[in-house]
Amino acid sequence: MKTYVTEFIGTFFLVLTVGLMVIGGSPLAPLAIGASLMIMVYMGGHISGAHYNPAVSFALVLRGKLPAKEFVPYVVAQLLGAIAAAGFAYVLTGRTFAPAPAATASSMQALGVEIAYTFALALVVLLWARVRVHDRRRGVRRRPNLGRRVHPGGGHRSNGHQRAAGRRHVAEPMALPGRPAVGRGARRGRIRAAGGLAAAGRGG
Repeated sequence: MKTYVTEFIGTFFLVLTVGLMVIGGSPLAPLAIGASLMIMVYMGGHISGAHYNPAVSFALVLRGKLPAKEFVPYVVAQLLGAIAAAGFAYVLTGRTFAPAPAATASSMQALGVEIAYTFALALVVLLWARVRVHDRRRGVRRRPNLGRRVHPGGGHRSNGHQRAAGRRHVAEPMALPGRPAVGRGARRGRIRAAGGLAAAGRGG
């Protein structure tokens, strides 16, 4: 049950963030949505795998990483979380939201972006699942690296329905015997964060 509750909570906050950003028309929507997704992945990745998307769950079923009997409960939890978030966004703002492709994007462009980045998202989740199985055999515990969790690609074409084209990367272990817990992955994450802030400053 905790797996489904985790999927519900993660999807809820992801969709709630999308809704509030779309309704508010904030230019920082991609940053807020990406940050929300990173936090939810870190929160639930070790419990449910942090799918938060039926396409990801379906890909895992096809590859045998998720039992077929778990697919429907996963999707139900995700849909309930999304519906609850949409309702809560309406309660907070009195408005509804409907993310859509940019007015200048053609149907083929929107479809192409959705296919490409959903493929990338599902592929990296599958690879992460494979690494987790290998690590369990070796007795190594890993968690997603927040500094490298989401790549906001394609949102200007299709509005990023595939979760802002999120991608997962394998991070260094959180801690190893006789070594400090913070390794190269954390340093690279800080460097990327500094670069992102610098880019944001230039864009402003």
